[in-house]
Amino acid sequence: MIAAYARFGHVTLAFESFREFVLQGGLADDVTFINLISACSHAGKLREAWDYFMLMRGEFAIDPVRQHYVCIVDLLSRSGRLVEAAELLKSMPFVPDVISWTNFLSACGAYSNLELASEALYQVSELEEECSAAYILLANIFASAGRLDDAERVRKEMADKGLKAVTESSFIWLRKQEQTERLT
Repeated sequence: MIAAYARFGHVTLAFESFREFVLQGGLADDVTFINLISACSHAGKLREAWDYFMLMRGEFAIDPVRQHYVCIVDLLSRSGRLVEAAELLKSMPFVPDVISWTNFLSACGAYSNLELASEALYQVSELEEECSAAYILLANIFASAGRLDDAERVRKEMADKGLKAVTESSFIWLRKQEQTERLT
């Protein structure tokens, strides 16, 4: 129920379900807290997310897994608390993955924090040298900020590394017509 309420934006009902579950003697596990923290993240409830994170660690003696940290980093990033998000990414007991750093990079663009955006690109390139999407994202962030020389520098660095923008495509199979439509 907690996951269903969280998924459909009924955060208060998710919190109430959790309280009721615990009062009835239910044993919360790491998945329970992933759902609670994720609900907080989608609703922008940073204080509540931290409360559940600390409750999980303290009262329930559950060690956080990567997904708990990623939810908190996502919430910090979307709340504009980029320095805290970067610190948490660097201090996690796990190596942050490319997706975590790329999401953080995107938030840096939304809040025009070019310094942390550059740091995020560095972290992404350390994990995956051929991640052209992060270079493109940073170049676009610089261009949006009017720093066209920096945008060009990032594009040149990308070209020097032999990275190319990858065009994504999806295929839909239409059985009735026995043909394939290509969407780009």
